Amino acid sequence: MNRYFAAIAGIVAVIVCAGLIGCADQNKVGEEPVDVEPAGPPLSPEAIASAYNPSVVKVDRLWARTELRITGTDDKGEAFDETAEGHFQFIRPRGLALTVNKLGETYFCLGSNDTQYWWMDLRKPRNALLGDHAKASPRIAARFGVPVHPLDLIDLMGILPVQAKGSRTAWSKDGRHIVLSGPSRWGRKEMLFSSDGRTLMGVRLLTSRNELLCESELGETSPVEFREAPDATAIVPVRITLHIPSRGTEVSIRLYDPQNRGAAMKKTVFDPQALLSAYNIESSRVRLIDQEPSATPARTIPPTSPSAATPDRD
Repeated sequence: MNRYFAAIAGIVAVIVCAGLIGCADQNKVGEEPVDVEPAGPPLSPEAIASAYNPSVVKVDRLWARTELRITGTDDKGEAFDETAEGHFQFIRPRGLALTVNKLGETYFCLGSNDTQYWWMDLRKPRNALLGDHAKASPRIAARFGVPVHPLDLIDLMGILPVQAKGSRTAWSKDGRHIVLSGPSRWGRKEMLFSSDGRTLMGVRLLTSRNELLCESELGETSPVEFREAPDATAIVPVRITLHIPSRGTEVSIRLYDPQNRGAAMKKTVFDPQALLSAYNIESSRVRLIDQEPSATPARTIPPTSPSAATPDRD
């Protein structure tokens, strides 16, 4: 059981590149090592945005059931293969909530809103880590070894519109795909597109030293159900595979029944104070990630309504 929980904790830590730094390889995501002579220059960043953005621009909110699977080798050299379920929720631009469940019980909670991000371990004794986006840094990530930017997961899942400003395009090394490169939070992001710019095939996050943090492969897609606008259309990837080369780990994420629930989406999942109350986490077990080690690690959280007791459910 301890190994199971360790693996499930690793799912959440791994999928947001929790301080993982490895050496960048030479091939782009999904590339075949076969050279093809490109037929002219690649599409411009503006052309990529025009081709891709209509499929995701209306996904300002997203709810989905999730299935998670992580495979790899542990510190003892033993192979593991673990699964879990959960819920994924997103409100653009910075609202994110991911829970990891087993047999109906929530064990971990990862989230973000416009100003804060958090990681909650709901095993006893329950603990929580909270941080401010404005203060996040690679130094903090290295010190705590926990997710600093849950929003990196959004980049890897390919559900955000492309930002053409500050980006550039080039043909991939195999000559078959277009790589859109631009700045990321702490380094650089590469997005691999089909030659017509309509299909996003994967995303890479790299450090400022060009070291690979994490990369995703995006597979099957699904239309999004719009509860408040039945005629609206959008398509999102629902099979996401994350590769973490420094650990030899692979994480598969499957989204089911993706929906834009509009105003019906629960706001409590994006409120850390409501979550701390709902999950009965004592204020003495709440640590501020941004504080220096010598600082007092506790925060007093005002009580909130118990209506948030099942924040990730329907």
